[in-house]
Amino acid sequence: KGPRLVVAAAEVAAEAKATLRRYINGVFDRTSSGFMWSYASKEEIRQQAKHLLLEEALLGESVALLEAAGRVWTSKSKNMSKPCKISTVHRTGVLGCLCPRAPGADVDCRFGPKDMAALRAAVASVPAASVADGASVEALASAMWDVAQAERIVLEQEEREAEQARLRKRAEREAEQQALMLLRAETAKQAQTPEFHAWVTQYLAEALADYGYLGVDVRACSTTEIVIKYRGQHGQFLNQVFQAQFKAELARRFAPNFKPKSFSIFFDRMKEPRYGKGNGKGGGEAAVCFKFRDFGFCRFGASCRFRHEV
Repeated sequence: KGPRLVVAAAEVAAEAKATLRRYINGVFDRTSSGFMWSYASKEEIRQQAKHLLLEEALLGESVALLEAAGRVWTSKSKNMSKPCKISTVHRTGVLGCLCPRAPGADVDCRFGPKDMAALRAAVASVPAASVADGASVEALASAMWDVAQAERIVLEQEEREAEQARLRKRAEREAEQQALMLLRAETAKQAQTPEFHAWVTQYLAEALADYGYLGVDVRACSTTEIVIKYRGQHGQFLNQVFQAQFKAELARRFAPNFKPKSFSIFFDRMKEPRYGKGNGKGGGEAAVCFKFRDFGFCRFGASCRFRHEV
């Protein structure tokens, strides 16, 4: 396992270095994005350029170290009579290898003091990463500044377009609100005419004849309110079925006014007293049993506390 791990690590480090170099080259030919430093100052961009070149040098040092260690490790593993079973990391900072005996191995780790000395010598022969020269840093920083300026131009254009879009939407909303206010004013004006009151009263009396219709109250305010008064247990039908039907009829009859947003409909259920008027406890005539009146039967029968009338 040991040689394969070292070689694989060297390949990963080399690929990381190559990726960073492609990014740096992309800064010079304007293919790399500079959104991370679009609004940075020149000094901040110069520091970033210095760090990029230093990171590239450090990755190069890592590649060289791993390749040097890999050559020693691979040469040792080729001379083994059995496959390498090393599964832990070698500690090159001390004399000799401290790895424990691998499972199934006859002896401890085959890397003895000489082998470890050769490994340390190979690692020590790799020169340390050097800081990039000033000219390279300035050249990269200048290219990064140009990319940042181009990114700023694009971002500023996008911000202007977004602001213009927001202003257009705001103007559209204001125009819609103005048109709605005018429509509501026309609807309120129409709702105050005798013709409208007469039509609404007649229409509701006919449409809700069997649903306890009592009357209608039209209130003209910022939004015209049509309050329909009724009695009985018909709220579900009125809200789910009749309201849509009534709105459509109003829109057809009084076009172009009375659009859905220019008025509202409310249903006011009037409660009836349980007993009629009278003096003293239990005085007066009992109220009508709605169950018997509407459906012809009542589960209380003759013992019902209300009058059974059809």
